[in-house]
Amino acid sequence: MADGDNALSELGALTRKLNYSKNSWTEVKATLERLKTWAVAKENRCMVSETNILQMKDIITACKNSMCAQTGELEENQLILCLRASAEAFRFLRNCCAATPKNQNSIASLGVIEEVLNTNVLLLKPKFQENERASDAVNDAVKSSLQLLGNTVVKNDATQQFVWNMCFPNFFLSVLSSVNHNIQDCLCMIIYNCLNEQHRIQLVSAHDGLKMITHVIHLCAEKSQLEWGYFILDYLICNALLPEIYKGIEFDPLARIILLDLIQVKITDALDEPSIKLREEHVKHGFYTDSLAYIADEFEKQAEDIIQQLQQLSPSSDDFFQVLIITRLLSVLSIGTGLQSNLTGLQERTPLLTTCVGLLKETTNSEVKETFSNAHSIPQGVDSGKLSPSHGFQRDLVRVIGNMCYKHAANQNKVRDLGGIPLLLDHCNVDDHNPFICQWAIFAIRNLLENNKENQRIVSAMDCQGLADTSRLRELGVEAVELDNGRIKLVPIKKIHN
Repeated sequence: MADGDNALSELGALTRKLNYSKNSWTEVKATLERLKTWAVAKENRCMVSETNILQMKDIITACKNSMCAQTGELEENQLILCLRASAEAFRFLRNCCAATPKNQNSIASLGVIEEVLNTNVLLLKPKFQENERASDAVNDAVKSSLQLLGNTVVKNDATQQFVWNMCFPNFFLSVLSSVNHNIQDCLCMIIYNCLNEQHRIQLVSAHDGLKMITHVIHLCAEKSQLEWGYFILDYLICNALLPEIYKGIEFDPLARIILLDLIQVKITDALDEPSIKLREEHVKHGFYTDSLAYIADEFEKQAEDIIQQLQQLSPSSDDFFQVLIITRLLSVLSIGTGLQSNLTGLQERTPLLTTCVGLLKETTNSEVKETFSNAHSIPQGVDSGKLSPSHGFQRDLVRVIGNMCYKHAANQNKVRDLGGIPLLLDHCNVDDHNPFICQWAIFAIRNLLENNKENQRIVSAMDCQGLADTSRLRELGVEAVELDNGRIKLVPIKKIHN
């Protein structure tokens, strides 16, 4: 098929050969497969004319009409052949669009997109989605058609606007509600490539747009390979739209929790693999300052009654998700405060520091202490995070306090004034319910004492009052023993009894 005229001349003959028989569909599919491969070369697809595009439109319409006419089991084999021919038609046009604006524009202006969408609407109906025999062919046709739409909008403002107007919100929502992750990922590619400023605002301001976002959020949680869904959320968050998204999806608390988890992963990656260029880009778009300031503000506003709520909480409670959201906000802040202060501005939020010290103080009250440090109630080998939202709550408070005091004299003094130094020292213990709290407490004390003589004086003036509770050590088969020289030694319990 080296000769372009000969290759494309087959298209005109195809429409005349279509008599909806098994042989005709087989011939259509074989011809389109050859054309699909032929169109991979740029010099070939540049030869495609508007007449050829219209011929493809006729073939797609004929396929759709044949699908509509399918009525019984006897016609299923023919339906499958028709679906496979449709998939090849979409793939041929998909290849014709690659880096070829002329073909992209023709597909939009000649009514091909309307036929593609009509075919998809048909194939997403239960009649086809629940057809077990034709299932693979149905989903293959839908996936190929979405790839065609995706290639139609790449780097083309005009076709992006056209496709968005045709698809938002009803078509997007119908595909996002399907059960096939590969199909959903292809749709996310289309959405991502259409996200200019106008469409971003439409997504986060319209209720249907926010419903689309919640669908994408849940898909990202359920399917780790849904890369285009992650691209959409990352793009929106990096453009400082977290406040609008978070407020807008109040109707779906679980989506809020997943969103906060995704943000936490993003910040953790920034800590683990610092990139100056990446950070500068995030600062430019206000990701760190705007997003983390909003999260801190939400936590400060909602944390007032969190201790009582956590103490009385059960998984069946009406406010279970709301409490879980507050603990997730704190978890994000415990990591976000570890970023450079000039990126986030969190170290200057005195109300956040005051709130965290106050909450940590509340968790040590005797009547609620067991809720936040119930190491003895956690079965061996079970993740306590699955048992209670209070898992790690004290640790995250300690972590925020320690991070905010890093080389920050005003915050060091504030924690001292609030009585936070002995409070932090009391948390230098192993606690299964708060993994690594001992290490974070030691880190916080270190930051409090650095270049702060008054804080150092308070610690040095403390008297030894014996050993703290060693019940957790005894569970591990050892006991802490204080020697005559003041040192502490760990000794096996059996040795002590002997």
